[in-house]
Amino acid sequence: AATRSMLLSSLPERQDDFVTVDWAYYAERDRERRRKLERKILKLPWYQQSLFHAWDGAQAWIALLLIGFLTGSIAAIIGIGCEWFTDLRFGVCRGRGFWITREICCKDVHAQQVCLHWVPWSDMWNYDDIIDRSWVDFGSYVGISVSMAVFAAWMCVAISPYAAGSGISEIKVVLGGFVIKRLLGGWTLLSKSMGLMLSVGSGMMVGKEGPCVHLGCCTANLVSRFFSKFRDNEVRKRELMSSAAAAGVAVAFGAPVGGVLFSLEEVSSYFPPQTMWRSIFCAIVAAFTINRLDPLPFHRYVMFEVHFHHQWQLIELIPFGFLGVLGGVIGAAFVRINTKICARRKKSTVKQWPITEVAVICMA
Repeated sequence: AATRSMLLSSLPERQDDFVTVDWAYYAERDRERRRKLERKILKLPWYQQSLFHAWDGAQAWIALLLIGFLTGSIAAIIGIGCEWFTDLRFGVCRGRGFWITREICCKDVHAQQVCLHWVPWSDMWNYDDIIDRSWVDFGSYVGISVSMAVFAAWMCVAISPYAAGSGISEIKVVLGGFVIKRLLGGWTLLSKSMGLMLSVGSGMMVGKEGPCVHLGCCTANLVSRFFSKFRDNEVRKRELMSSAAAAGVAVAFGAPVGGVLFSLEEVSSYFPPQTMWRSIFCAIVAAFTINRLDPLPFHRYVMFEVHFHHQWQLIELIPFGFLGVLGGVIGAAFVRINTKICARRKKSTVKQWPITEVAVICMA
């Protein structure tokens, strides 16, 4: 009886959770949807038939337009939030609004001048002694950083456990034909967005590039619910997610073509030809949106760019080849060490106290 209750408790709460996608079933279901639509259209006047055909064909492009715009907007909000939380550890903007980042608060001040609108935490408490000011600034820095990291960890534990980590491994599983409910839900999107801003703002060694792919797929899953062509079809829904994964990389690095290649080569198992053009469209819309809302420093369009001022020589291939070999060796060593650390961590008692672990790491 105890073994049976243990097995029952380990099962998913929903019967459609943690199951594989039947590709043939959903392909036949899509054909049946088209047949029903054709029978319905034949009963309508000729001008309404054209409108129905146009709407059925445009659903994918409209959904991709919304996914690209929303992914870029969410990434812009996260970028601005990361900057604000990072600056919050040092002080606050007074006079122009506490919600303003330090860069915008002091945009009218030259590099050699003191920004009067930006107030450190020691000035907020009117400390005059230099030693006292240093301790107040240091305590505020540590306290705010640990608080933000702990709150981000608490959101992953209490609100949405699927928001932890980068999410790329889980996205590869989902795009491979596995159903994981709540992985791409609204609470996961909210928790991961807020937790990402807090964890990056706390100064921890985490990045927002990987989670942007997860956030893009969450957006695609939510948008698909408003379109009958994708709402109840898991295969069609994964076409949107493949495009959303490309949009996530595009907003992270400002590279739409790189996002499409990433989605094609790394995360997608089902990538029909029409998804290629849809991914490019979605990634371009996402990259354009974030560039308008939260542009990169120095008005650049991509995160990493190189300007060639002279013609390269054949001899230069030798040091570049050496760098490639060195990077491969270091990468292989990193993967091995990281795998061993993660395997040992799973067996230790540290995993039972995730919030405490985050607090200790942040303080260290």
